[in-house]
Amino acid sequence: MSEIVKVEDMVLPLRLEVLSGDEFLNRIVTTSDVSRPGLELTGYFSYYPHDRIQLLGRKEMTFAEKMTADERLIVMRRMCEEDTPAFIISRGMDAP
Repeated sequence: MSEIVKVEDMVLPLRLEVLSGDEFLNRIVTTSDVSRPGLELTGYFSYYPHDRIQLLGRKEMTFAEKMTADERLIVMRRMCEEDTPAFIISRGMDAP
């Protein structure tokens, strides 16, 4: 990535809705790579790319919906690392 991009710089142009974490909009995105955290939802974090934007699509959301609230909370807390810039839920789906 040749220029510095803050999360807030992506919200308006991409028409993203911020559901939580307004105080973190100044986080810098350090890579153009995106992660689809399917394995992490199962609890596998050995190679978790925590510095990437985490994109939750239909597969990830369907899997998360089948988890108990406690299981989801444990996994999401692990995914929320200090240098994780943002989570994006695609297709207008609701956050769990």
